Amino acid sequence: QLFTHIYQLKLIPPTGKKMKIIQSFWTGNKNSLTDSYGWLLPIFNYLSWIISCNQLRRYYDDVTLVTDSQGYDVLINKLHLPYTDVIVSLDCLNHYNPNLWALAKIKAYQSIKEPFIHVDGDVFIWTKIDESLRDHELIVQNEETTTDYYGKMWRDIRHAISYMPEEMKRYDLHIDNKAYNMGIFGGTDIDFIQRYTYKAFDFVDKKQTISYTMRTGELLIASVRITI
Repeated sequence: QLFTHIYQLKLIPPTGKKMKIIQSFWTGNKNSLTDSYGWLLPIFNYLSWIISCNQLRRYYDDVTLVTDSQGYDVLINKLHLPYTDVIVSLDCLNHYNPNLWALAKIKAYQSIKEPFIHVDGDVFIWTKIDESLRDHELIVQNEETTTDYYGKMWRDIRHAISYMPEEMKRYDLHIDNKAYNMGIFGGTDIDFIQRYTYKAFDFVDKKQTISYTMRTGELLIASVRITI
């Protein structure tokens, strides 16, 4: 019944110039048909994916999906979303806590070895992304000054963190409070992006086993950008 309703949306045929755009979806060992992934209902999650993907394809010929086996079954086999390429590589994350949802994005960044822009599945574009951004070393959605939303999560997990990356220490000591929203992320400096992804995984892999959301990735990208 879920997919019967979703299929009523009309798919938009691809047009526009070629540009490397990627999206990523990790099901996180959850039942992808019943879990809402943060939305009120599961159907809203997939409506978001349908709109996001088709709007991207409206303006770009080349849109790549990085996903896991279950994500491939849902987004490609069942919903037939018009991605031009699909990389099934995120099953390697299945030993991580599903609350570490941003690891999927970071792993996707790591898999791309050319300039790219990653667009979240809840981002809907209504025009092409500014062409001038193609030449930028680093592209983010926007800079943020962290609020208590970040602070509360950090306080909740801080006691369980035994390894603190050098890049995170200024935030931990309340010296810096900047982050970058990564709803849209990418750039031409692939060397920097690769170093960032490895630092992010190193941070997670050296931590104690705890449950938390991966907004710290947005803090880390700001910190790494300053220190590398």
